Amino acid sequence: NIGAAMTGGVAYFLEGAEMDARDEDERLAAMQRRLNPGTVRAKRITSTIGKQFLKDLIQEHYDETGSTNAKGLLDDWDAALGRFWQIVPPSEESNENVADDEVTAANRAAAAAAAAASSNSTAAVTV
Repeated sequence: NIGAAMTGGVAYFLEGAEMDARDEDERLAAMQRRLNPGTVRAKRITSTIGKQFLKDLIQEHYDETGSTNAKGLLDDWDAALGRFWQIVPPSEESNENVADDEVTAANRAAAAAAAAASSNSTAAVTV
């Protein structure tokens, strides 16, 4: 029941090697059977920021512990990345670690436009 009562943050799950022989739909179905669908969804890591965040997290774990599992993931990062799932509650959908690059870029552009509009609408009044 992964994600029960999860209201924030992002969790990462690594598939076992036994899933390699399955197609992506079967892999997603297997992950979804473990989830609480009312509170979270599973997705692959698609954002550049999210991929780097996870790699940095694993690197930090390796640096702190010397974990051979972490070292193996880092040594074959491209293959390892395809075995990770992000578990995401709705509150995190626009988080840069979660959102697709296009969504992140759109969010940044909207925030910049809002900030510009806000600064343009501020008028100084002198009495």
